[in-house]
Amino acid sequence: MKNRREFEVNDVVNMIVITEDENNLIKTLIKDYGNKQNQEQFKKLFNTEISRTVMFGSTDDVTISSLRSIIPTVNYRLMPRHESGSYRCYANENPSIILHENVESSWNCLMQVSGRPQYVLIYKK
Repeated sequence: MKNRREFEVNDVVNMIVITEDENNLIKTLIKDYGNKQNQEQFKKLFNTEISRTVMFGSTDDVTISSLRSIIPTVNYRLMPRHESGSYRCYANENPSIILHENVESSWNCLMQVSGRPQYVLIYKK
């Protein structure tokens, strides 16, 4: 397996930056995910199981509902403006200082920190 840029999205899922060719390969492997050979190839390439895939594809095609399922909300009672729940800031080491008001802003922050990848694979740990 080649070196991959991988990022922790939250306590449950990670994100791997992939190429367009890898994205197309994932489409092919997932079409017949019950195939043992496809499962083994996926595991060898991405070091995770096909069944752990949450989403993959172009970062331009990500929907708001899918973002809400992966980007964590953060509640900090010590900071009144964040009591209703804000979204994680990936650029800041101390997320209690800077939080994002909406999920789109948090996703854009993650994309900036990860080098604005065109394709990603997000999977359960």
